[in-house]
Order: sequence, then structure tokens, then C-alpha cells
Amino acid sequence: MGGFSVIGIALIWRIGSLNPTASIWRLEAFYDGVVEAIDSIVEVYQGNFGLIGSCSIQGKTPADIVKTLREDAGWIVANRQKISKGLTPVENLLDSLLEIYFQTIYKLQNLT
Repeated sequence: MGGFSVIGIALIWRIGSLNPTASIWRLEAFYDGVVEAIDSIVEVYQGNFGLIGSCSIQGKTPADIVKTLREDAGWIVANRQKISKGLTPVENLLDSLLEIYFQTIYKLQNLT
């Protein structure tokens, strides 16, 4: 399905291989929620359309995590129909995933 560069970053940060910043605690809800949300999307998608197959995640260290989150959210919005193939439950789960992204962006930008 491509995209979702932040997921790889979140998993890498979760295990501590990147240097955390002072705002890392604001990403905790993202770490906890994004994996579960994507797992739900994949299960519902595969339950309806069959197995997706293997995919690779390319991790990168973002210079600006908010920019990266915004780019990923934009990718999800732009590819919503391609991902869901019109299946409403998958669309609803994508909305929940976007909610996690936008809440995290808000926290990073507004909670100091």
C-alpha cells in the first residue's frame, strides 16, 4: 500500500534507536494508537479483499516530525479511495487513523 513513513519512524523511536527530543512524550499516544489502528485497517481490508502480501517499510530520520506527520496524513487522504476500495469500514478506520495523526500534530504544536 506504500506511504506511512511515520509508522517506521514510530517503531524505531519506540525501541529507542533514535535520539528522543524533549517532546517525545507527546508522541506516546501516537506510538500506542497508530500500530493498533493500522492493524485494524489491515485485518478488515484482508477480511474483505484477501491477503495484501508482504511490504517493506523504509525508516528515515525526519528533520521535522510535524511536517512528516502532515505529509503522511495528506497521503492517507489522497489515497483513501485506493486503500479502501469503497469499503465503508476501512474508510471509517482510516478516519480513526487520521484522528491519531491530527491529535499528535496538535499536541506537538500547541502543548509545550
